[in-house]
Amino acid sequence: MAWTISNIVRPKPCQMNDEDWKKCLLMLRGYLRSSDPSVKLDAAWGLSYVSDGNSEAIQRVLDLNILKDVAEMLTSTDEKISKVSLRIAGNVVSGNDEQTDKVIAAGILPCLLDILRPENKKSSSERREAAWALSNITAGSNEQIQKVFDSGAVPILVQTMKDGTTPYAVCKEVVWCLGNSTNGDPDQIDFLVSNGVVQVFINFLTEHSDVAGPLFPVVLNFISNILEQATDVETLRRELQEHEEDLNNILDAAELRDVAPQLREKLDEFLNDVSPEEE
Repeated sequence: MAWTISNIVRPKPCQMNDEDWKKCLLMLRGYLRSSDPSVKLDAAWGLSYVSDGNSEAIQRVLDLNILKDVAEMLTSTDEKISKVSLRIAGNVVSGNDEQTDKVIAAGILPCLLDILRPENKKSSSERREAAWALSNITAGSNEQIQKVFDSGAVPILVQTMKDGTTPYAVCKEVVWCLGNSTNGDPDQIDFLVSNGVVQVFINFLTEHSDVAGPLFPVVLNFISNILEQATDVETLRRELQEHEEDLNNILDAAELRDVAPQLREKLDEFLNDVSPEEE
């Protein structure tokens, strides 16, 4: 029955009236709490289909009060259960700020980080989904970015990038997670700099130049955000000087001719300590 209901709610748009929606969702919640793993899995996929939509669809799932269940499922040793719960969490945090706050309040952040930690040896697909969910949170408000920082995420994200065995698919989502954070306030930017995030961005573009082409201008924009917002100038200058050659090589790449000049100008200005106030 859980499988049947999951397929009923899967189509988009799903043509059901409010009363039928309520019945189906309540049944899925009941099946989600089943002791039968296969029933639980089918119900979870159904809820993931529902949550993969606009804020109204996401709210339908939140109104079921299942986030604690999702948090518990994220700790499952069954990869199938873990992966679908990651999808639910990631879908919900793609909603509005209030909806994302509910995910954070449910204690899901530490679960995502445990999955992402290299030493826990989760599958690459699980780690990619966890990083994707985190990137949806850091795409939110400064307060939500700070919640991610306070959870201890940044050192884990940086270590994930420095670990030589991390697959590109995971690295890409981690870069988005850290990059979205560069839209934060100056204190948050300084925190990123102090944790070596500039090096992470440069190394990513250098080491994955063969596959990361479309991300080059995006990551360079993240670096530009840092240059504009950082207040810990000395730390940032040391980071940039240490990796100046690699960054210049990246800026010289032909595919960046449309975005490189502005960043190069900002970089030269910053490294030479020239600002409008000093001219």
